[in-house]
Amino acid sequence: MIIKSAGKTVEVRDNIISIKEGITKKQKTIPINNVISVQIKKPGLIIGGYLYFQTVGGLGNSSMKTVNDYIKDENTVILNSKKKYEAALQIKEYIEKMQASSNNAGADELIKYKQLLDDRVITQEEFDLKKKQLFGL
Repeated sequence: MIIKSAGKTVEVRDNIISIKEGITKKQKTIPINNVISVQIKKPGLIIGGYLYFQTVGGLGNSSMKTVNDYIKDENTVILNSKKKYEAALQIKEYIEKMQASSNNAGADELIKYKQLLDDRVITQEEFDLKKKQLFGL
């Protein structure tokens, strides 16, 4: 899935979000499991909308949250048409499905390791390490 808008291109493929800036040639990749939320603002008559990927330590965690703050953030792509807004909704849905699938798989795996801990096959430290790996803690 790709959106090209206002000098930026966002592409979502498999478990990676890639954001490229046309003028500066900067490129950023964000693993989907590092995304806390996907925020979308529908474009209006006067102000364009946006697609924003909130990550740990990103703008969405600060007290400054105006539309202009989001627009200036490197994790934001401007949405200046209904077609781009609809594509953004598809990206948001895809990412949320990927995250839910990943969380379910992680929970199943954690249950297996909990059983190994209860059976004294692994130590508490090994269990805690695996839990951190599975959920990115």
